[in-house]
Amino acid sequence: MSHLNYFEPYQSKPHHHEDQLTRAFLVVLKYSPAAMMRFYSYCVGDTMLRAKEEKLSIELPHLHQLTIQDTDMYVQRSRYVLTASKVLSVLITDQSLDVIKTDDRIQISDRTAVYDGIIQFGNDIILLIENKPNARNVWRDQLNPASRNLSDENEPEIIPVPAILEWRQIIQQLNDLLAIEAVSGMEKMLITDFLEFVDARFMALNPYQRFSQCKNSKHLLTRRIKNILESSFEKDKHGYHRGWAHYVLAERPEVKQIGIRLEHNDQDKENWKIEISLYFGDIMQQARDFYKRTDINTDYFKNLRDSGWLTFTNPHISMQSKNWYFFNYPENSNVEAYIDYWQNNRIELNQYMKSKLRAKLQEWSAKGLIQLDDKVYSDYENRLRNVQETTKFNWCPGLRILYYIPASEAIKLDDAGQFDTYLREKFAEGLKVLG
Repeated sequence: MSHLNYFEPYQSKPHHHEDQLTRAFLVVLKYSPAAMMRFYSYCVGDTMLRAKEEKLSIELPHLHQLTIQDTDMYVQRSRYVLTASKVLSVLITDQSLDVIKTDDRIQISDRTAVYDGIIQFGNDIILLIENKPNARNVWRDQLNPASRNLSDENEPEIIPVPAILEWRQIIQQLNDLLAIEAVSGMEKMLITDFLEFVDARFMALNPYQRFSQCKNSKHLLTRRIKNILESSFEKDKHGYHRGWAHYVLAERPEVKQIGIRLEHNDQDKENWKIEISLYFGDIMQQARDFYKRTDINTDYFKNLRDSGWLTFTNPHISMQSKNWYFFNYPENSNVEAYIDYWQNNRIELNQYMKSKLRAKLQEWSAKGLIQLDDKVYSDYENRLRNVQETTKFNWCPGLRILYYIPASEAIKLDDAGQFDTYLREKFAEGLKVLG
């Protein structure tokens, strides 16, 4: 079975071996037409530019002249007959370099070649791929086709200059593909998986290792946040909560997760920021654990606000382990009085059936614990009409605190290698709510 079958990886080579990278990338090219077209255009563009600089006249097939469906691909092949009309050598490495002197052309060699990758577009052109993630390991003769691979019937045209491609540019192009609507579904998922593979096994090739390198792109900035969490916390201590944020486990009964979310506006891309959020008492049992504590220092909330945190009360109703309705308060509302009430009235942290819930909401509204204006009243009443009288609702008088790291500060910290340390400091600052 071919190793370019998605389900047939190399079992005898370590995950960080360059052959694993070659195989993974060619799998992407095999299953993603958009990635294949972008890669071929990169090969042609680089080759034509080098030929122009060296005043050579060469012709390569244009993309529209190729039949992408009539493509053969292989990895780690030595016995392969070069039957196409043209052969182009392609070097992929970690940096731009000149391995070809003006009078040192690509030519037939007597060496015994093992080609890292081969892509043949019908009878038009063959790309012979040499992958060297570290440019210091490039051996000049590896770019020359071997004489033993020539056809007895037809000798192809050997393009005298190679395409010398950078992994940095390839990764950038793949990220660009993820941002366009034409690439979707399984094709997008495959490209995303490859980029995560590079992040995990070949991190040095990723050009987006700092926020300052992410070009204010929502996609790239989010990936950078994910990479920071992966490199700074144990595998089972962080994750992604769909529809909310990346998170780190707080491992406290009163608060389960600490959210780290990018806030990004396409109309104002330069002024993105990173939100750190803690939701205390987000479910009923967490609320019970939170308000039974005797070491919550309500004076600490003023310290939080003075240092840039925003504090909110977060009363809401849940049903069958899902949040059902929120009575959100404005930022920096009176959390001190709110905490004091629920600490002294923990018996009310309970389940309520519909009729009893209506009465309690009116009571809590009169005490200023929730906002129950006409719009909110009408909104939740409409939802209650569709719920059976015997349905039990959980009352969760939660509390949330948020801190925003502006783009300029995040970039400065990340460039200095201090962003992960700063995150931990902010996590600890937020958790001091618990005493």
